[in-house]
Amino acid sequence: MNFKKQFERLMILSYAIIMLFVVFSGLISQFVHPRMIPYIITCGIILLVFFVTDTFNKKVVSNRFVKSDIIYILPIILIFFVNNGDLSAIVIANKGINVGKSSTENIESNDIKKATEITNELDKVELKDERIKIKKIVIDDSNYVQTIIDISENLDSYIGSEISFDGFVYRDDSITNNNFVAGRLTINCCTADAQLFGYLCKYTGYAQLKDEEWVNITAKIETIIFEGKKIPYLNVGQVKIIDAPKDEYVY
Repeated sequence: MNFKKQFERLMILSYAIIMLFVVFSGLISQFVHPRMIPYIITCGIILLVFFVTDTFNKKVVSNRFVKSDIIYILPIILIFFVNNGDLSAIVIANKGINVGKSSTENIESNDIKKATEITNELDKVELKDERIKIKKIVIDDSNYVQTIIDISENLDSYIGSEISFDGFVYRDDSITNNNFVAGRLTINCCTADAQLFGYLCKYTGYAQLKDEEWVNITAKIETIIFEGKKIPYLNVGQVKIIDAPKDEYVY
């Protein structure tokens, strides 16, 4: 028996099973944008085809193992040691936070387009040459990034409006005076480009909140100068503790 050939076939089968398992178990949402799922399924199926067709391949290959062969098994071993549960803390430590600033760096072009469409639609209706002041804004998964961009780009039109959304609590030593950040991680491709996108909030009961605790925020939009820029500043009137959503990321 050619043990090296069997080893290579086992690796191909293992990669295929892992790819398909993380997709159909739902674990894939912890690592990549949903639009990548069809490509991962395709790769898994192709590997399965390779595995099956190789069964009928009678070509004689070397039976000698070399040190580089260990590379094939390392990714499989690492899977059992990867913990994605602390991703939010890791992302914030590495990339910082975007608290409603108008910069659209690292934001997907489709999100910018949708935000522009929101702005254009609102601009169609004018009242004394000003944009209509929206009284209440409800943010959900479908409009999270686009709405934050639109509010940031047209902040004066939203001052005084009520806003409601879900997010997790973040605080560090630089955030003081009853302040905290409420937001969610956004992903364009995979968790490697994840970024915390949210709002700087002030709340009299902030001391009762726990870091990375999921909450529903209801607040009034105000403004504050942050790092030299005027950004949205939420005066929180109500906080409800909620369970973390099944998919904690927004896209």
